[in-house]
Amino acid sequence: MKRWFEDASIRWKLTALMAGTTALVLLLAVVALGTYEIVTFKRALEQKLSVVAEIVGRNSTVALAFGDPSTAKDVLAALDSEPVIVCGAVYDRNGRAFASFVAPKSGVVAPASPGPLGTHWDGAHLIVVRPIVDAGERAGTVYVQSDLQELRERMLLFGAITGLTVLACAILGLVLSA
Repeated sequence: MKRWFEDASIRWKLTALMAGTTALVLLLAVVALGTYEIVTFKRALEQKLSVVAEIVGRNSTVALAFGDPSTAKDVLAALDSEPVIVCGAVYDRNGRAFASFVAPKSGVVAPASPGPLGTHWDGAHLIVVRPIVDAGERAGTVYVQSDLQELRERMLLFGAITGLTVLACAILGLVLSA
């Protein structure tokens, strides 16, 4: 390869240099856009799961107050309508499991305890743990877990589209510069 480049005409060397530079600039743009896509998607997913956790928590206060896990299970069953959510659970004020939901075929198990409050990324999942507050007092805890399959699918589509775009632009740059 090196020998071919040394023997090539100046015209082909300049053409190759311009095409390579164009491809490099496009690849840098793709990396920047891909990073932006991942960051904004993760923020949106965090916000979405936080809202879901808040709604589940508010709708579970009565079930916790009356010690009715079947009502809490009904509230959690609504999580099945959100495909990214693989697990949800409600815990009593002592951190004991009260009711749970696990998406079919998810392979996930609801944890025995909710873990620390907040939003946590564990690589393959986003986990949101929020307190359930009723009349100013903590009544329990809500746990919601999401998988990142949607992010993986979006990134595969993004990669395919941008890969084809970079290839087309490199070819067009090569043709125009020749």
